[in-house]
Amino acid sequence: HRLAGHVTDGVDGRLRRAALGIDLSARYTSREIPREPGDGLIFSSGRITEAFDGDNQPFGEVRLLDVAGRHREGDSAQMTRAVLDAVSEHAASAPQSDDICVLTMGYRGAGS
Repeated sequence: HRLAGHVTDGVDGRLRRAALGIDLSARYTSREIPREPGDGLIFSSGRITEAFDGDNQPFGEVRLLDVAGRHREGDSAQMTRAVLDAVSEHAASAPQSDDICVLTMGYRGAGS
Protein backbone atom coordinates (compact mmCIF):
# COMPACT_ATOMS: atom_id res chain seq x y z
CA HIS A 1 0.00 0.00 0.00
CA ARG A 2 1.16 3.49 -0.74
CA LEU A 3 -0.50 4.65 2.47
CA ALA A 4 -0.07 2.33 5.40
CA GLY A 5 -3.07 0.96 7.22
CA HIS A 6 -6.82 0.68 6.95
CA VAL A 7 -9.65 1.55 9.26
CA THR A 8 -12.16 -1.23 9.53
CA ASP A 9 -15.33 -0.43 11.44
CA GLY A 10 -17.32 -3.57 11.49
CA VAL A 11 -18.39 -5.04 14.81
CA ASP A 12 -21.91 -4.56 13.47
CA GLY A 13 -20.92 -5.83 10.02
CA ARG A 14 -20.39 -2.44 8.39
CA LEU A 15 -17.00 -1.87 6.79
CA ARG A 16 -15.50 1.53 6.19
CA ARG A 17 -11.94 2.14 5.04
CA ALA A 18 -9.64 5.10 5.29
CA ALA A 19 -5.90 5.39 4.87
CA LEU A 20 -3.92 6.22 8.00
CA GLY A 21 -0.73 7.20 6.20
CA ILE A 22 -0.07 10.73 5.04
CA ASP A 23 0.53 11.72 1.44
CA LEU A 24 1.24 15.44 1.23
CA SER A 25 0.10 15.57 -2.39
CA ALA A 26 -3.31 14.02 -1.65
CA ARG A 27 -6.54 15.85 -0.88
CA TYR A 28 -8.44 14.66 2.17
CA THR A 29 -12.00 15.16 3.31
CA SER A 30 -13.45 14.61 6.73
CA ARG A 31 -16.82 13.46 7.95
CA GLU A 32 -18.45 12.51 11.20
CA ILE A 33 -19.83 9.04 11.79
CA PRO A 34 -22.38 8.94 14.60
CA ARG A 35 -21.49 6.52 17.40
CA GLU A 36 -23.67 4.80 19.93
CA PRO A 37 -22.55 3.37 23.27
CA GLY A 38 -21.11 -0.07 22.62
CA ASP A 39 -19.79 0.79 19.15
CA GLY A 40 -16.16 0.02 18.47
CA LEU A 41 -13.36 0.61 16.03
CA ILE A 42 -10.63 -1.71 14.87
CA PHE A 43 -7.57 -0.06 13.37
CA SER A 44 -5.21 -2.51 11.72
CA SER A 45 -2.38 -2.79 9.30
CA GLY A 46 -3.30 -4.56 6.09
CA ARG A 47 -1.30 -7.52 7.29
CA ILE A 48 -4.09 -8.51 9.66
CA THR A 49 -6.47 -9.29 6.80
CA GLU A 50 -3.58 -10.31 4.53
CA ALA A 51 -2.02 -12.81 6.94
CA PHE A 52 -1.78 -16.02 4.92
CA ASP A 53 -2.07 -19.61 6.07
CA GLY A 54 -0.09 -22.58 4.76
CA ASP A 55 -2.50 -22.88 1.79
CA ASN A 56 -1.88 -19.22 0.89
CA GLN A 57 -5.39 -18.20 2.00
CA PRO A 58 -5.68 -14.74 3.62
CA PHE A 59 -7.21 -14.17 7.04
CA GLY A 60 -9.57 -11.70 5.36
CA GLU A 61 -12.16 -9.18 6.44
CA VAL A 62 -14.88 -11.79 6.97
CA ARG A 63 -12.77 -13.54 9.63
CA LEU A 64 -11.89 -10.21 11.21
CA LEU A 65 -15.56 -9.29 11.47
CA ASP A 66 -16.39 -12.74 12.84
CA VAL A 67 -13.77 -12.40 15.60
CA ALA A 68 -14.98 -8.87 16.38
CA GLY A 69 -18.59 -9.99 16.53
CA ARG A 70 -17.80 -12.90 18.87
CA HIS A 71 -15.85 -10.65 21.25
CA ARG A 72 -17.85 -7.42 21.12
CA GLU A 73 -18.90 -7.63 24.77
CA GLY A 74 -15.30 -7.58 26.01
CA ASP A 75 -13.08 -4.58 26.49
CA SER A 76 -10.57 -3.26 23.95
CA ALA A 77 -7.69 -5.32 25.36
CA GLN A 78 -9.73 -8.51 25.05
CA MET A 79 -10.75 -7.63 21.48
CA THR A 80 -7.14 -6.91 20.49
CA ARG A 81 -5.95 -10.21 22.02
CA ALA A 82 -8.77 -12.13 20.29
CA VAL A 83 -7.84 -10.66 16.89
CA LEU A 84 -4.11 -11.37 17.34
CA ASP A 85 -4.82 -14.91 18.57
CA ALA A 86 -7.12 -15.61 15.62
CA VAL A 87 -4.57 -14.31 13.11
CA SER A 88 -1.83 -16.39 14.75
CA GLU A 89 -4.02 -19.50 14.71
CA HIS A 90 -4.94 -18.90 11.05
CA ALA A 91 -1.34 -18.39 9.92
CA ALA A 92 -0.07 -21.29 12.07
CA SER A 93 3.41 -22.15 10.80
CA ALA A 94 3.26 -19.99 7.65
CA PRO A 95 5.96 -17.30 7.63
CA GLN A 96 4.87 -13.80 8.60
CA SER A 97 5.17 -11.62 5.49
CA ASP A 98 5.09 -8.20 7.17
CA ASP A 99 4.29 -6.34 10.38
CA ILE A 100 1.03 -7.09 12.14
CA CYS A 101 -0.55 -4.20 14.02
CA VAL A 102 -3.99 -3.79 15.55
CA LEU A 103 -5.57 -1.19 17.84
CA THR A 104 -9.12 -1.43 19.12
CA MET A 105 -11.27 1.23 20.75
CA GLY A 106 -14.73 1.06 22.26
CA TYR A 107 -17.18 3.92 22.76
CA ARG A 108 -19.00 3.85 26.09
CA GLY A 109 -20.96 7.03 25.60
CA ALA A 110 -20.60 10.72 26.38
CA GLY A 111 -19.24 11.47 29.84
CA SER A 112 -18.16 7.92 30.66
